[in-house]
Amino acid sequence: MSGYINADRLFDLLPAVYRIRDEEQGGPLKALVTALAEQLAGMELDIEQLGENWFIETCQEWVVPYIGELVGVKGLHAGVEGIFSQRAYVANTIRYRRRKGTAPMLEQLSRDITGWPARAVEFFQLLETTQHINHLRIENHRTPDLRDTNRLELLDTPFDTIAHTGDVRSIEKGRGKHNIPNIGLFLWRLRSYGVSRVRAVASGEPGGFFLNPLGVDMPLFNKPHTETEISHLAEEINVPGKLRRRPLYDELEGRRETLADGGTPEELYFDEDRPVFRFYLDDEEDYLAPEEIMICDLSDWHRLPAGSSMRVAIDPVLGRATVPEASTTTTLEGDYQYGFSSDLGGG
Repeated sequence: MSGYINADRLFDLLPAVYRIRDEEQGGPLKALVTALAEQLAGMELDIEQLGENWFIETCQEWVVPYIGELVGVKGLHAGVEGIFSQRAYVANTIRYRRRKGTAPMLEQLSRDITGWPARAVEFFQLLETTQHINHLRIENHRTPDLRDTNRLELLDTPFDTIAHTGDVRSIEKGRGKHNIPNIGLFLWRLRSYGVSRVRAVASGEPGGFFLNPLGVDMPLFNKPHTETEISHLAEEINVPGKLRRRPLYDELEGRRETLADGGTPEELYFDEDRPVFRFYLDDEEDYLAPEEIMICDLSDWHRLPAGSSMRVAIDPVLGRATVPEASTTTTLEGDYQYGFSSDLGGG
């Protein structure tokens, strides 16, 4: 009850002469007004509820299937107390209708339908075109910067930002992607699974280790960060993809420089609460600080020089590690993520 209609307020609206006479006669008129106020209060509540029933968030349960039918949601039944409500299903459909035609909506819809992380790409934004002065895309260059190895690594991936020439072939046949009307939806079938303090296996090379306990190469995977905004398109940090060397190297190099200058480093892959990996040497309880790790290409099993401030070199692409020359390290353990298609095992 809003409190707008109540017995005292109604009774005070009567002329004073009637209130005085009613009090002299024992209050029969006030009793009548009280009964009327109860009915009016119920009517007021009903009117307020009619307004709330316009919205899926506040409507009564019996209204949910009617709103669902109005927006074209199929397979709904009248709500019954104690049975799972369709409210969230209808609300989510309305959310899709409001965002119809936007890339974030297509990305979210793909994720909801398949259960796999997704990224939507509007290929027209990657075309090399003459730009309108009112809609400049500063990063969209006709010729890519060949010194920007990070952007070059992402060429023809879901996170490609390099301009392409137009391709008029049909995207339906998997041939032409970069054209004005084309949109791509990229899905990640593999999931990211974490393991804790897994002991690496000596590779046979001096100071070398395979992170995989079977003693073979294995790519490390990202620990996805949850997207917090509905309008946000998935980025590399938000999907369970394979880790690349370049972004990890750049973040750790920037971290070391910032710490040397007495600042607070920016954290992405090496967030204190959810780093992509951690490593322990010689059964130590404490893990290595990120600034003690060097990201390297260990295809040739090279080692850091003796006396290096780095205590371990990691290759996330091959799943290999080495310790510096003259190091006395005998064991290496790691917390990291690996990729697999689904849950496996009982329990």
